[in-house]
Amino acid sequence: MASLSNYPVIYFGFLSLYFLSKDKLIDFVLGIFFAVIAVFCQGNGMFVFLSGIPLLLKDKPKLLIWLFIFLMIILLYFIIFPYNKPNGHPEFFSNTKFFFLSRIYYGLALLSNVFNSKFVLILGMIPLLGILYLYKNYLKISKLHLSMISFLLLSLSSLVITRGGFGFEQAFSSRYHINTLFLYSLIYICLFPLIRIKKHFLLILFFTLLFYYNTNLINIHQLSVQKNKS
Repeated sequence: MASLSNYPVIYFGFLSLYFLSKDKLIDFVLGIFFAVIAVFCQGNGMFVFLSGIPLLLKDKPKLLIWLFIFLMIILLYFIIFPYNKPNGHPEFFSNTKFFFLSRIYYGLALLSNVFNSKFVLILGMIPLLGILYLYKNYLKISKLHLSMISFLLLSLSSLVITRGGFGFEQAFSSRYHINTLFLYSLIYICLFPLIRIKKHFLLILFFTLLFYYNTNLINIHQLSVQKNKS
């Protein structure tokens, strides 16, 4: 069930951000409603509230209401679901010598987990550089899409902090693939309107080929195995 819980939290999180990007009061109410649902689907749904802040910066009353509800939801969440360290979890600073190195490697593995490759340092840097490029050129990019990317990045960052001690191999678990796939898709969507600019076109072409490789070529072995079974 853990792998399935990633789907509704992203779905409701994205719905919340979509309605927040609209101007009507009913849209703001729906944004709050879906954000609350996202939180109680999975804990990382809290990051919807942080990701939605840039969408409300021009409307201070809505922003204050949003932040107040965020604080109330945090208190309510930890009252209902108090944190208890699960059995078998390594200590947070169990290996201080390699603490930061292991987290960096785990994070890059999360960004490249759909490839199931040993070259995590190279493949993980590709979407990371693309995301940095988008944030650098944020004035040209849809705020809604950037907020969605921020939500996914914050969710992945929480995994890096809390689960990085288990070893980077765990980052290749299929339950985390949906986050990475959405990141790649959003990078492509953000770059697509800039296709007329030559350097942007090359980036778009690169991510198109990367996404095609992921969705088709890496599944060839699985398809052949299923064919042999049938």
